[in-house]
Amino acid sequence: MFFSHVRAAAGPPIQQTNCHPFRFENWLFMHNGALAGFGSVKRDLAFAVDSSLYPHIKGTTDSEVLFHLALTLGLREDPVAAMAKAIQLVESAGHEHGLDFPMQGTVAVSDGMTVWAFRYSSQQQTRTLCSAAHGAAKTAGGGQRLAGDEVAVVTHPLHLSASAVPQGECAVLRAGRRDCRPAPRHGRPPG
Repeated sequence: MFFSHVRAAAGPPIQQTNCHPFRFENWLFMHNGALAGFGSVKRDLAFAVDSSLYPHIKGTTDSEVLFHLALTLGLREDPVAAMAKAIQLVESAGHEHGLDFPMQGTVAVSDGMTVWAFRYSSQQQTRTLCSAAHGAAKTAGGGQRLAGDEVAVVTHPLHLSASAVPQGECAVLRAGRRDCRPAPRHGRPPG
């Protein structure tokens, strides 16, 4: 598995502890986006992180706090439900602080075997997120295709014929497979 994130720092200091992916045990986490008004909700969100996980927050980013919220809320047992609960908490805290659209972004999380890639925005205007599995064409480099168990999730398709992950959904990628399922919508858990 190869996990990579190119970060354009938009506030927190540029330092190694703020670099994605964030890691806890076998879990990796990346977030492309922002928690609006993070400075005003940071305390509420940090206090919601389980006390046994809190010491593992090393940086100052909203993304790392979001990761530890998801871990607190059951990421290791059910990643889709845990992200829905984490986003619901972010949106509740944001609304309590007068923020209309607290959550924006795409999230990729992995246990080393499966990748869950979420596309969500409180405003329903999320950044792009695409995914592809076995057979998707690499349009550069002579028309090669993803082979065998290769899967890819990218924020911009570049030279890959990838499928867009719909707003409010989660792509689940395992060796050679890609499935989409409902994910958080307006901070409510799916179902």
